[in-house]
Amino acid sequence: MKAVVAIIGQIVWKFLTIWLIRADAVADAKRKQDTKAHERMNDADLGIGAADGDHIKWLREFADRNKR
Repeated sequence: MKAVVAIIGQIVWKFLTIWLIRADAVADAKRKQDTKAHERMNDADLGIGAADGDHIKWLREFADRNKR
């Protein structure tokens, strides 16, 4: 009986370990994706110092790129 409980305990322990490793990998991938998104936002061209025509051109290009 003790051997059966020990085997079941080992199986549960292995499944738990695999689940935690996978959860950590998923969280790490999301963290990397978020970091890339923040870098893109931080490096965005804000158009500071640009003329009104440049702003209008940028807005039109933005609208064309993001149409649904």
